[in-house]
Amino acid sequence: MLLGDRRDAFKDSEKNAESSLIKNDPSQSVKKYACPVVFLTDKYRIVGSIHISVNIRLNDFLLSSSDFIPVTNAIVYDVLDGKELFQVEFISLKKNMINIAMEVK
Repeated sequence: MLLGDRRDAFKDSEKNAESSLIKNDPSQSVKKYACPVVFLTDKYRIVGSIHISVNIRLNDFLLSSSDFIPVTNAIVYDVLDGKELFQVEFISLKKNMINIAMEVK
């Protein structure tokens, strides 16, 4: 098989794989919502949102297998004096650092 033939065979296999994918199928998506939360660690108070499935409780989400929690639109405060330290669009929080987690309604 020549190099050109291999490229053509690869392109054909890519096209077949793409055509077998379901694109934008609403029945395959998981509905999630932005859950406003506050996390307290030894040093920080983190206020932001986590995106969880509609039928999942915060406690169940926190007990999931991942070691990190993705938090969006996070504001990080010093826990001792309450001063705002910084704001970020995304932060990944290690679960074993969390002392208190609460949903804000």
